[in-house]
Amino acid sequence: MDGVLTVERSSWRVVHDHFGVDNEDGFKAYMNGEIDDREFMRRDISIWRKLKEDISIEDIRSILSSVQITREMERSINRLRDTGAYICVISGGLDLLLDIIGNDLFHDTFANGLEANEKGLLTGEGVLRVPLAEKDRVLQKIIDKRGPFDHSIAVGDSLVDVPLFRTCDSSIAFRPMDNAARTAANITIQGPSLEPVADHILHLLSDRSGK
Repeated sequence: MDGVLTVERSSWRVVHDHFGVDNEDGFKAYMNGEIDDREFMRRDISIWRKLKEDISIEDIRSILSSVQITREMERSINRLRDTGAYICVISGGLDLLLDIIGNDLFHDTFANGLEANEKGLLTGEGVLRVPLAEKDRVLQKIIDKRGPFDHSIAVGDSLVDVPLFRTCDSSIAFRPMDNAARTAANITIQGPSLEPVADHILHLLSDRSGK
């Protein structure tokens, strides 16, 4: 989702940027294995709550409404859906962003959430659905439930997408932000539009069907 369906690389960072802060210490601690996903989210949220004690789900939704959608995103997804392909989002980003992108474009969506109380105020806890560094675990559950698939294709932009690349039959690094994604993927695609990604996937599917 983040960085592929959207121009912005991280929906969490969009909220940080809104408040003029960052959580680089938390990110480094997570990547070093010092904290887990839940604590990583907890530290992100605690920064926001310190700046706005009564911050709500609607506040976050409003902040995310400024996110730029990747050019030709909806058209590209619909072109792929027309083939009968199963299309799923697996993201460590915020599920609220899916409401803006369009949940109904995809067959399934998995992203992380924010826990709120009965008044809609953030409690300080996250809702973990996708471990950032273990997206392949979510993919395997999808394969077990929906599969087997004739051919699986992963599209991502960063180091945390590499486990998906290794699990799928084909992989695309779209506007990669690091060498890890670029090196691990079968192909790298640059540019502002998702259309070349759809073109490549359709080409792969055509080759497999012999058309």
